Amino acid sequence: MRERHLRGARRAVARGALLALFLALNSTQSLAAGPGGELGCLAARGDRVLEATAPDRRKTPASVHKLAVTAAALHSLGADYRVTTRVIAAGPVGADGVLRGDLILAAAGDPTWSETFFDGGAGEPLGRLARAVRGTGLERVDGDLVVDLSRFPGRPTPSSRPIGDLAFGFGAATGGLAVDANTVQLEMSPGPAVGAPARFVAEGVTVVNLTVTAPADRRDRGTVDFQAAWDDGRIVVRGEYPISEPTYRVPLAVADGEQRAASAFRDALRAAGVTVEGETRLVPGRRAERGERVVASLDSPPVGDWLRPILTDSDNWVADMLLRILAAEQAEAGRAGDGVRWLETFLEKEVGLDPDAVHLDDASGLSLLNLWTPRAVVDVLQWAHRQAWRTAYFDALARPGAGTLRAWPALPPGTRAKTGTLSHTLGLAGRLGPAEDPIFFACLLNHDIRPRPDQRRTLVERVWRWHKLTSEGRK
Repeated sequence: MRERHLRGARRAVARGALLALFLALNSTQSLAAGPGGELGCLAARGDRVLEATAPDRRKTPASVHKLAVTAAALHSLGADYRVTTRVIAAGPVGADGVLRGDLILAAAGDPTWSETFFDGGAGEPLGRLARAVRGTGLERVDGDLVVDLSRFPGRPTPSSRPIGDLAFGFGAATGGLAVDANTVQLEMSPGPAVGAPARFVAEGVTVVNLTVTAPADRRDRGTVDFQAAWDDGRIVVRGEYPISEPTYRVPLAVADGEQRAASAFRDALRAAGVTVEGETRLVPGRRAERGERVVASLDSPPVGDWLRPILTDSDNWVADMLLRILAAEQAEAGRAGDGVRWLETFLEKEVGLDPDAVHLDDASGLSLLNLWTPRAVVDVLQWAHRQAWRTAYFDALARPGAGTLRAWPALPPGTRAKTGTLSHTLGLAGRLGPAEDPIFFACLLNHDIRPRPDQRRTLVERVWRWHKLTSEGRK
């Protein structure tokens, strides 16, 4: 009898411990957000839910949002899909190597002409394309260099994008033709004396310098603002730069990206031995003429190579360019808005998401109008896990200590995750545990006013608890 009571007591204690663990994992108070913060989490292993904290409440996802456009691209375009840029001769090329007509660059929205994809930067693909033109025997163009931008009509950025983001590289505008991700590197340092303008080095862009060098006691309190002048491509810089501050480097967006890219291609043609006598013209569309022929073309690296920059390093520009490519290929209209509508339909019809669980405004996650429930994020991850291309997808997510996870506390080995960061948002979503039987999770933290390291710990501690719980369950 005594042993039976002891066994009963032990079972009660065990049940109580399990209940306490369950409540701790599922309580909105455990590892809570800071004052006024809102936390939504869902972690599931198959059909088994490990945690559900406000899983159906929509939150701003920040760059966790990029999980959607990359999954859609792999499924709809395939990892081997490439963008092809073509050069067309609009007239006959004589035996003397002269094109009597215009040379047309059919811009295809290739987002890879940068150091991210080519060791030689944008000059490498431009040079390849120009040398291919010269290889046909063409030496001189009597007409103009015409850039056909019809594939990507409409606005280059969502109308909701904050104006403060538009001047910086992370918020650069998309375009049918672009080099260096439509950005330029600017290097800034204090002037030679207090009161003098700050110094700038920026290749290929005109800086309107309205700054002043401030005294040393203004260290860490200087303010410098950047604004793109959209009418002529200049960058206006104003504010104060303390003389005690070190050199500062920042990628800035350019306002005339398509014109810059067209000029770069013309320079590449000249270097390859092809002279254009006429002007460089950008046109929103044109009617093909009889007798035109393709004289050169260049394929981009495959979409599979774009995944790591988007998912590991969280490249906003490549993600937004990918959405416009999807719009051109799937919706047959390369406007960003067409891409958003197509992606919403894809998530509903193909992935099976509740349309009320998501609201899309871009592909990068910069827009504050993007909304996701944690459950919808996990649904995308679980759906991706069932696809033939899942290895490429999950291998492109950041590993602990790499990409955007470099700034995060250590995560369990084998974790693959996408981070999301905006001023009021922190997100973490991905896969945990063995690839054959993983946990999929999504945590979205909004309006938390604590320091960023404290916010990261809130999410990482949860991941470790799921890892420990499931590791013990496999023993």
